[in-house]
Amino acid sequence: SQKSCKDTFQCGRSVDQLVKDLETGKVDLSAPFLRLTVFETREEKSRKPELRCIDNRRLLALKEYAKKIGNPKLKVNISLFSEETLTQVQRFFQNSDDTDGRDVRLRTSRNDKRRQLVD
Repeated sequence: SQKSCKDTFQCGRSVDQLVKDLETGKVDLSAPFLRLTVFETREEKSRKPELRCIDNRRLLALKEYAKKIGNPKLKVNISLFSEETLTQVQRFFQNSDDTDGRDVRLRTSRNDKRRQLVD
């Protein structure tokens, strides 16, 4: 999802060190922190679906590891979010008020009287 990424993770480990740790078995492919977050989007011109990963350093490390072990079809764990999910999350943030969600006022279109709905 980006053209470049920093060579170290927030924890301070380098991408190269993660590749080495995968090679030596110090880190297993099933490690929870290696799960990639992937979004289904649409290519702008053709509108064809495409998958985009937001975890660029981990993806880069896993691709490098796959090359080193000669397995270009390496299977990894992902969390896949559809385009519809992405749209709904964006809608949620655009329409959210600062509230605990317990009380909701119903806006009416006729005389704009408001009533309170309580759980």
